Amino acid sequence: EMARRLEKEGWHVKEDAIAEIMEQLREGGVPPPPRHHVDPLYEAVVAELLDTDLKTVGLPCLPDPSTIQRLSKLQGPLILQVLFI
Repeated sequence: EMARRLEKEGWHVKEDAIAEIMEQLREGGVPPPPRHHVDPLYEAVVAELLDTDLKTVGLPCLPDPSTIQRLSKLQGPLILQVLFI
């Protein structure tokens, strides 16, 4: 359920990583949501993901490099991590 919800918003994350984050949050107590949102666990998972290296928890979601060069746009939403500018 959580993985599908995250993917719908552009997060492509391994299910075991989501489960681990949720377990850590449950053990430590889910903090109050930063926004006025009805699901504090979802908000807490997103907050943790924002502070996580996506190389360790992310799933591949981009086309291969040869294909991406021919595309004029990407289908999204996609959450991407910028490594350098």
